[in-house]
Amino acid sequence: MPALVALLVGAILLNLPGFARCQTVPQAVLDLQACEKEYQADVREQQDRLAGFNECSRRAVDKTTRPPLTEEEMKAMRQKQEDAQRFEQTVRGRLAALRDADVTLEFSSCCAGFNYIFHGCVIGKGGSVYLYDEKFNFSNSGQLTAEEYNKASELATKLTNKVLAARRIGFDAAKAQWSVHRNGVGNELKVMGDIEGERDEPAARELVDLINAWCPSARSTIESRKRIRTIQERFGSELQKE
Repeated sequence: MPALVALLVGAILLNLPGFARCQTVPQAVLDLQACEKEYQADVREQQDRLAGFNECSRRAVDKTTRPPLTEEEMKAMRQKQEDAQRFEQTVRGRLAALRDADVTLEFSSCCAGFNYIFHGCVIGKGGSVYLYDEKFNFSNSGQLTAEEYNKASELATKLTNKVLAARRIGFDAAKAQWSVHRNGVGNELKVMGDIEGERDEPAARELVDLINAWCPSARSTIESRKRIRTIQERFGSELQKE
């Protein structure tokens, strides 16, 4: 059973009375597996694929945990997704401008769980640190020293064109990425989600550490991914026994 399906079914089990589990879980598994197949077959942009899976999986779980959403609730949900997509375009525009100006160190995370979440952090020209989050805020949160930023720029020049070695973990609706951009070229440093991996170059590791030091969302993502993996493994083992 795919990792995310196991996690979602585990959440269903925790919220159902014992007598209902034997009737509800098999259908939930089928529904969630159908959602994953739709996601894998979807040829649209990744953001659209994840939004589609998000909606499909929400419907599958809602069948087991609550009455169908009202038209008003559906309208509010669609409006929130539209607002999030507009915010994402705003963020992408600001990131592009920062990249054109100088070296940038970046962290971003998208589409975690059932709620659309787009948040991250960027360290731009002169060492200015900007945070953006699911509440649609984009703000300056700090400043590296000139020495720190110059060192980061120097480390960026030491990166090779070596492709990040990553392994497939299993289906995951969330993606977190650490990267550096220099002279219009982006280099992926670390990734967590469907696939996970981290460059083993010393310069890459130092840049990831610097991003984590200034970006709270990067640190919290690492911790949450560890917790999710633990839950997935636990519920995966339990479901295999049944």
